Amino acid sequence: MPARPNIRTVLTVTALAAATLQLTPAAAPPPGHSNHGEAFNEGPRQSARLIDGVDQIISFPVTTSHPKAQRFINQGICQLHGFWYFEAERSFRQAAMLDPDCAMAYWGMALANLRNTERAKGFLKKAVDLKENVTEREKLWITVLENQFPDKEEDKRSREQKARELIRDIEAVSIAHPNDIEAKAFLAWAMWAKKSDVPISSYQAVNALLDQVFAIQPLHPAHHYRIHLWDQKKPDQALESAAMTGQSAPGIAHLWHMPGHIYSKLKHLDDAVWHQEASSRVDHRHMNRYLILPYQIHNYAHNEEWLVRSYNEVGRVADGIALAKSLINIPRHPKANALDKSGSCASYGRTRLIDLLTTWELWDKLVHHSKTAWLEPTVQEGHQIKRHHALALAHYHRNEPNKLAAQVEALETLKKKAEEKKKKPEPKEEDSKESPANKPDSVEDTENPKPKPKPKNPRPSPLLKALAEAKALQKVLANDPDAGDSLKAAASKIPPQRLATYWLDLDDTEAANALMEKLPQTINGDLLRAELELLAEKTQDSRRTFERLRKSAAHIDDDLPATERLLSLAEFFDLKDKWRQPAPPSEAAASRPDQSAFGPLRWIPPTAPAWQGLTLDGSRLTSETFENGKPTLALFYLGNKCIHCMEQVVAVAEAADKFEKAGINIVAVSADTLEELPGALDKSPTPGSLPFPILADPKMTSFKNFRAYDDFESTPLHALALIDSDGKLRWLDTGYEPFTEVDFLLKECKRLLAL
Repeated sequence: MPARPNIRTVLTVTALAAATLQLTPAAAPPPGHSNHGEAFNEGPRQSARLIDGVDQIISFPVTTSHPKAQRFINQGICQLHGFWYFEAERSFRQAAMLDPDCAMAYWGMALANLRNTERAKGFLKKAVDLKENVTEREKLWITVLENQFPDKEEDKRSREQKARELIRDIEAVSIAHPNDIEAKAFLAWAMWAKKSDVPISSYQAVNALLDQVFAIQPLHPAHHYRIHLWDQKKPDQALESAAMTGQSAPGIAHLWHMPGHIYSKLKHLDDAVWHQEASSRVDHRHMNRYLILPYQIHNYAHNEEWLVRSYNEVGRVADGIALAKSLINIPRHPKANALDKSGSCASYGRTRLIDLLTTWELWDKLVHHSKTAWLEPTVQEGHQIKRHHALALAHYHRNEPNKLAAQVEALETLKKKAEEKKKKPEPKEEDSKESPANKPDSVEDTENPKPKPKPKNPRPSPLLKALAEAKALQKVLANDPDAGDSLKAAASKIPPQRLATYWLDLDDTEAANALMEKLPQTINGDLLRAELELLAEKTQDSRRTFERLRKSAAHIDDDLPATERLLSLAEFFDLKDKWRQPAPPSEAAASRPDQSAFGPLRWIPPTAPAWQGLTLDGSRLTSETFENGKPTLALFYLGNKCIHCMEQVVAVAEAADKFEKAGINIVAVSADTLEELPGALDKSPTPGSLPFPILADPKMTSFKNFRAYDDFESTPLHALALIDSDGKLRWLDTGYEPFTEVDFLLKECKRLLAL
C-alpha cells in the first residue's frame, strides 16, 4: 500500500506528466463531454471575468508564465473565502486555460470541490503531475490536499483524524511560510469548519489568528470567518467584521449576506435588511452577466429567504410577500429547484409566504392565495401540512367552522397515510452518484454531514402539532364547554402568542396573561404583551413595551391589522400622530456604498439572446422573423451523430403537438453544417420530417449567445431555452448531457408563461 505523503517531508515528483489542456485519451469523449476527464464535465464551462479590486485584496503568488492567470488565481482564492465554490472553480479553470502548466490552477479546482471527492481527485491528479516545477510553498499546499484525497488507497481514517490532519497540514504551511496570510486565513477556516469533529478549545485563539490576517490586510474576506466563528456564540464579537465583510469583495453576494446574521441576532434590524438587499442585488447582477438562473447561484435561496424573514421582523410585509412570490415564481428544475427539494427557491418561497400571512394575520389574503399558483395544493407532504394548517387558522379567524372542519379532515387523511407508510418496510437506498458542481456550497462542514443523534424526547411532528391546534380551534369556535381543556391539552404544540389569543377568545384573560413572559420580543409579540399589560391594569409596563414598539415597528406597513392595533395603543398614550420613532442610525452606514449600483433588487427574466441559422433549403431563419408574438422553445443539439442529442430531439418531437396546443413554437439549432443537417430527419419519429424547423449553425453563433458553449475547450454544449412572447428568457438548461424530461419541461413552460 503506498504511503500517504507527509506534509513536513514533501516528496519531489520525479517526472512531469503531460497534463495540459490537450486531448490525451485514446478515444474522443462523447459530444458535450470534456476532453480532460469526468471531473471537468461538471462545474462551469464558460469563461470567468475579473472582479474589480480583488488583486488589491488577495495575494497568492503561484508559478505561472501568464500574469492574467495569476489574477484569476487570486480571484479564485477570494471566492473560496466567500464560499462561492462554483465561481471559484470557474476562476481556476480560466487560469488553467491561460496557463495549462499552472499546477495551482488544478489545485484550486480541487479545493473548490472538497465535498466532491471524485471530482477533487480528478483535479488534484493534474496538480500532482505538474508539482515538480513549482515552489516549495506550492508543494506544501498541494500536499495538503493529497493527504485529504489519497490516490489509490482505501482511506480508513475517521472523520476526526482526517479533520485533525487538515488543520495540522495547513498549520504547517503557515509555520513554514509565516508571511503567507492565506495560510492563516485558511487555518482559521479549517478550525471553524471542522469544529464538529475537532471542537474549538479557544475561540479567542482562532480570533487572534484572524487578527494576524487583518493586521496585514484590513479588508481581507476572512472577516467572513470571524462572522461564522461568533455567529452562534457571541455575535457582538463580530460586529466590526460585519461592517467590513461585504466591502472586502463587493462582487460576492454571500459576503453581503453574512453580516445580516450578526445584525439580526443583535436586533440591528435595519442593518440586517440593508445587507440582505445588497446581497440580493449582487446576485441578480451576476445572473444577468452570466445568463444563469437563480437556483444556479450559491446560497441564493437562503439569502433571499433570510431577507423575507428580515422584512417580516421589521413589518415590511408587502415587500416580504413580493419576495416570497418571486421565489415561488423562479424557474424550476427537477434536480436543482424542485418543490420537494429542501432549501430550494420553490420550497423556501411557499414556506416564507405562509409565515408572513399567518404572522400578520392576513387571513383573507391567505385564503385567496391558496387558490393561486403561489399556494396551490401540492403532492409534497410537508408543504401540504403547512398549507392545511395555515388554512385551518384562517378559517378559524374568519368564523368558518365547516371550512375549518375540512382542513382538519385533510390533516387526518395525511396522518393516516403517514401511519400506513410507517407500517411498510423502507426500500433499500441504492448508492447514488455524488452530486456535482454545487455540492460544496455548505456554510459549515465541508465533509459529509455528521449524523445527528436521535433526541431522547423527540418533538411532535409538524403534522401532529397542526392537527392538535386545528382540533382545539374547532372546539373554541363552537363554544364547546371542553374548549379550555382542549387548549390545555394542545398547549405544548401551539406557539405562546397564538395560544394567548385563543385564551382571550375564550375570555380567559388570566390564562392569556400567564403566557406573557413567553411572548417573543417581536413586533407582534410586544404588541400582544402591551395589550395584555393594559388588560391587567399594568399601564406603566404597557407604556414601556409601547416605547420599544415605537422603534421596532417604525417601518411597519400602514395597512396591516397589527398597525390598526398599534394606532389604538398610540391613541391611548396620546401619541397617535407621532408614535413612530426611527432607530438611531447605524455607525456602519456612513462607509457603505450606494447599493442601487449593485443590481436589481428582484429577479426578473433577462432579455433572451438572438438565435439564427440556415434551414434545410438554405434560407436564414432568426429569432426576429420566427412567428413573433408566440413563446419559443429553442433546442440546441450537437449534431445528428450525437446519440443523446437525437434522443432529445425525438423526445421533443413526440411532444410537439402538446407544446403547440400550449401556444409554444419549437425550433432546433444544430452545430451541424448545412450538408450534415438532413441526417437528423432519418432519426425522427416519422423518418424524413420533423414537426419543427431545424437550423444549421456550424459557427455556433447561437450556441455562444446562449452560453451553450464551453469557452475553455471550444466545444458546443446541449441546451434548451424557453423564450416568452416578450423576448424574455424564462428557462434555460445547458450541460454536457441533454435535458430529456420533456413532461416536466412542458408543465414548467405552462407554469412560467401563466405567471
